[in-house]
This record gives sequence, structure tokens and C-alpha cells, in this order.
Amino acid sequence: MNTPKALIAISLVLLLILLCVMFAQLFVHKEIVNDTSPNLGTKTNNIVELVKEDSNEIYRSSAIRSDSQLTVSPTFELDDLITSFEEEIIEESEEQFNLAIEIMKLENYKKSGGNRWGSEKWMKDLDYYKSLKTTELAEECFSRPTYSFEVTIFDNPRIGLERLRIFHNGFQVLFQRNDMWEGILHTYEYLSSKLNLESDLKTIVRASGTLDALRVLYSFPEFKEQVKGREELFLSANIRVLKKFAWYLENYDPKKLGTGGSPGFFREPCSVARVALMLTKQVDPQRYNSIESEIKSVRWPEEQNVQDLKEFIKLVLDRLEGVVPAENSETRDSGAADKDAI
Repeated sequence: MNTPKALIAISLVLLLILLCVMFAQLFVHKEIVNDTSPNLGTKTNNIVELVKEDSNEIYRSSAIRSDSQLTVSPTFELDDLITSFEEEIIEESEEQFNLAIEIMKLENYKKSGGNRWGSEKWMKDLDYYKSLKTTELAEECFSRPTYSFEVTIFDNPRIGLERLRIFHNGFQVLFQRNDMWEGILHTYEYLSSKLNLESDLKTIVRASGTLDALRVLYSFPEFKEQVKGREELFLSANIRVLKKFAWYLENYDPKKLGTGGSPGFFREPCSVARVALMLTKQVDPQRYNSIESEIKSVRWPEEQNVQDLKEFIKLVLDRLEGVVPAENSETRDSGAADKDAI
């Protein structure tokens, strides 16, 4: 075969291959678009993430497309939360290797004089934070939205936690405390006290957003180690916060908030509920197994609906009734205003 004919033959073969590839892609795309199977466990291609809801930047849980409808699952991340709490970190994993590299970069940046969040204008020196009791230290650390911002902007929240440890003198001290658990336990009460009728929208959004972000700590090795054996205490704390959310939803005035109906949060109580369910699995596995399918079956339409949220919180609280002593799950205040705005 001479050269021109060989080139023509090769070109025809390549064109045929290209057409086959294009046809295969079209076929696969058609299958995905037309797939309305309700079998959520096997159709991972239908899972999408809803990131930002509206101008108030109220975050929503993940959503699942089923039967051609986009529905919200308030327990979508529950299994991941359970796994991250129960499983030990594999030090030799690629994730840990990448994290170690990131930590090295952050530490080198700090050594060169770098900082974060304009902290030179407000952060106190290390000795000040060391002088505080752990509960006081926790209030100092969580009084600004820095924590919730850092742990939610990265695909790996551990990067945010390490940035806090390296650049925030308060968190550096808190993360080293052997009684860090007491500070976090206190933080649940401190933040939920902001869910009162006198708080403005900014305070409600910040407090609920930080309560949402506390879930990240349950995958943080230093914190996990301290929670082990104290799961019931933290379950009680999360149940109290859920009850506070429920109380607020029944009593808030949307006109006063100026939100047109929104309470200032939506995803956040769902995150607290997931932590409570995860801890229930540790405290009372039999109870968890008996309610798991019912709780996970909850689906909502795409549009946020306060009534849906109320009903979900009530369902979780009803199913967790009696898991911890009643006196430990009662809210610590009636929703009166807290003097120190967050």
C-alpha cells in the first residue's frame, strides 16, 4: 500500500473510532437523563449538592433526584458522619499525606509573618488565652464566625481546623487542652442561648451556623478521643439544642427578623439532628437500628418549608425520647435574651 492510500485508510479508521465514542457518550447521557429509578442506594449519579439557598446564605442539606423530582434529604450525610467518628484515621493514607503537606505550607507562611482574618486587629496574645478557664476560652474562640467559616470552605474540613490551630492563638490553646471536651460542651449551651426572641438576624445566622459546623469536630482526632466514653453527655447537649431550635421555630417573629418568613436557618438543625443520631448509635445501638429507616426515609420538596423542618425535628426528638435521662435533655433556659451577642 502506497503512502497516500495508507493515510486515507488510517484517517477512515480514526473517524470510525471517533463516531463510536460519540455514539457511546450520547447513549450514556440519554440513560442518565431518562433514569427516574427510586432506588436511591444504587443511583449515585443522581446525587447533587445544593450549596447556597438565598441572599441570607442559608445552607441546605444535600438533595437527591428521584422520580424526576429534586428532593432534600436531611439525613444525607449521616452515614459519613458515623463512619468518620467510628473509624480510626489511617496515617499512611493519601489524604493524610496531602494534609501534612498543607500543614507544612501553613506553618511556613506563618513563620514568614503571615496571618489570617485580619487577626492582628483583634486577636489577643497566647498568654491571655492560656490564662482562661476552658469554658471561658471556648466562648472567646466561638464568639466570632471564624470557626464556622474555616471548617466549611474546604473539601477537607481538617484543613480549616489546622488553619485555626496555626493562626488563631485561642484555638491553638483550646485544641491542646485535655478538657477541650468541657469547652465544646459549654459551647453548645453558649451558642443555643443566642436562639432567643431578642436576637437579631445576624446573631441567629452566626449562632446557628456555628452549631451546624460543630459536627466537623467529631472527625477531629483530638476531640474524638475525648468524646469517647462521654457520648451520652454530648448526645444530651445536642438534644437540648434541637429542643431550642424547635422552641425558636414556634415563637420567632419573621417580621421582626425582616426575612419574609425565614427563621434565619434551615440546614443547621438538621446537622445537629445528625450528630444526635450518630451519638445515639454509640449510646443505644438497638434504639438507633429501630428508628434508622424511618428517619432516613424523610424527603422534602426542593423549596425550603419551615413546617417540614418543624416536623423533622419533632420526629427525631420523639424517636430519641428516653435515650438519655429526661433531666439531662431539658433546655437550660427559656429563650430569654443573652447579654453577650455573638
